[in-house]
Amino acid sequence: MLIELNYPEPVSVELEAAKTLLLIIDVENENAHPNGALYIGEPVRRIIPRIRELREKACQFGARVIHTQSVRSPDALEFTVFKNTVRKLEGSWGAELIEELKPADDEPLIVKRTHDCFY
Repeated sequence: MLIELNYPEPVSVELEAAKTLLLIIDVENENAHPNGALYIGEPVRRIIPRIRELREKACQFGARVIHTQSVRSPDALEFTVFKNTVRKLEGSWGAELIEELKPADDEPLIVKRTHDCFY
């Protein structure tokens, strides 16, 4: 499987598909959809088609794809103790993954209640 990376300069990278995993991290409506309360802006909208293309290519060659989803409960410490803006409440539209990158049936979804998906 050949993947072309173009940041900062285009570089081709040879990957063994059977040992390759694409991790799509936290692409929820709240930040990645134009109607999201904490919408990041056009840069995130421009990268979504690139992520989708990379995902299609990875799947085409047999690589695995895993998604993470960041959700919070109303009693999360970041809201109750640290007084952060309440966001990505579990079950809300804002916490849902954007339509363009929802997991396929064979793509695992890791729901997390912390910022760090490697925690």
